Amino acid sequence: MFEPPGRKAGGLSFLPSPVMLNSRLAVALLAPLSIGVALAGDPPPTKPDSGRSQPSSDSQAPPSEQIAPRPQVADAKRYASLAAVIETTRGTIRAELAPDAVPRMTAHFVNLVERGFYDDLAFYSVVAGVQLHAGDPTGTGDSGCGYQIAPAFHRTLLFDTAGTLGLWTQRGREVTSQFFITLAPMASKYNLFQPGLGKVVDGLDVARSITADDRIVSVVIEGDPTLLRTDFKDEIAGWDEILDDPARAGRELRPRRAAAEAKAPRKPSDGASEPRGADAPATQPPSRTADAPPSGKEP
Repeated sequence: MFEPPGRKAGGLSFLPSPVMLNSRLAVALLAPLSIGVALAGDPPPTKPDSGRSQPSSDSQAPPSEQIAPRPQVADAKRYASLAAVIETTRGTIRAELAPDAVPRMTAHFVNLVERGFYDDLAFYSVVAGVQLHAGDPTGTGDSGCGYQIAPAFHRTLLFDTAGTLGLWTQRGREVTSQFFITLAPMASKYNLFQPGLGKVVDGLDVARSITADDRIVSVVIEGDPTLLRTDFKDEIAGWDEILDDPARAGRELRPRRAAAEAKAPRKPSDGASEPRGADAPATQPPSRTADAPPSGKEP
């Protein structure tokens, strides 16, 4: 016997309520979505956030393609070997510079040399057996080249031996044109406040013989500083703007374009004797001129 919908044996009638119909319909509609999630699998568990963003795996290159960390400036040989040849009234002092360790300070010093800033300046302070100072046009130790730069320090330029060439910091803990040469090991505090620039490799005995009555005749740069000048051309242009003003630089300097030519040795004319004294040209081979092309050999 056919039973109408909702009727069960015993004559009892059971009709589904609207709530039950809606629930069954919702289950029927959500079932395919549940199956899709089950097939796709659960997402991997995430680690608690440690406060730093984690890069995605897609952004990490394979070990063979990862870029190696850039070496420190002093660990890479970028610039040609440079040396400062300081001709004094007592003789010649030769100091090797460290452009790879302190490139900006070296560019600053080399630029002053090429502009003839140090020529004919006095050693304004000499402490026998300790150190000697030069580079102040006024001879007082209170002046400089008209501008300042921040000092730079490096572990290879310490004042633990005699013959260290450094730039002297002034009251503002900045450096100008003043430099000094140690004649004995200095206290360790010097390594915190005074930046090293190079090491004397020849003429330390000449430095020890200098007195307050002696002067610098000229300074010449050995080696090719072209790349150094290129790297710091914008700063050098700013420095030259100040050096071109005698009132700011403390003295009149040779123009930038004539700096290299003025440092180049000149041959005397036939029958003429070579000049002597302060007007004599630097007796350096042509390879020592500032604009000489690289020779491929270390000085």
